[in-house]
Amino acid sequence: MDDDFDLTADDTYPRADFAHANGSGSADPDEDDMDDSDDPARPLSTIPPAIISKFAISSSRRRPNILVTGTPGTGKSTTAELLALATNAQHIDVGRWVKERSLHDGWDEKWAAYVVDEDRVVDELEDKLAQGGVVVDYHGCDFFPERWFDLVVVLRTDNGTLYRRLEERNYPAHKLTENTTAEIMQVCLEEARGAYARSALCELRSDSSEDLDRNVEALAAWCEEWCEAAKEAQGGEDEE
Repeated sequence: MDDDFDLTADDTYPRADFAHANGSGSADPDEDDMDDSDDPARPLSTIPPAIISKFAISSSRRRPNILVTGTPGTGKSTTAELLALATNAQHIDVGRWVKERSLHDGWDEKWAAYVVDEDRVVDELEDKLAQGGVVVDYHGCDFFPERWFDLVVVLRTDNGTLYRRLEERNYPAHKLTENTTAEIMQVCLEEARGAYARSALCELRSDSSEDLDRNVEALAAWCEEWCEAAKEAQGGEDEE
């Protein structure tokens, strides 16, 4: 058992996930909004440089927003929570917000999940993200505005490890198959690649507690670099 990883079930799904399951597609991202200035030789397994985007500069944000995404069971919530604690940021677990604030279109019996109302989620989060200093986690990522996030982290987990974690969450057989297949097919990674600039994207291993500690430490260091770069780019003093 992975004692350091949250075993709470991911029981919310974006509408697009249900559409994919039924054979229909989702909207393409707006390519005009994507900045792909990163070094194409950089492996996605490394965290990109702390670059201050035009969105961050225009909004005068002094702290970065980070999205942690990945297949259910990869350790998103645990990673995001520990990172928020390490950087004094706010952690928003979108699945929990959806249930607590009824940001959904009801319960789907077949998939045993709430169908997320993406528009209402975006409206609910807009003001929070505009302030900066937020770590968001969710297994869907392509319905969030690209301008929100300075770094998008896709967590990846060995399929055997993932299967055991999901079993411990008491996932039914069809959801075990759905999620382990999604990890094999890199569904979350491809979704992130299609929605965000490569310069803001990385994929990190999340197989063990050692990976968890290593990832949180590296991401916290990145946040510190970003804050220093933002102060230099925008001028002025630190926020009180």
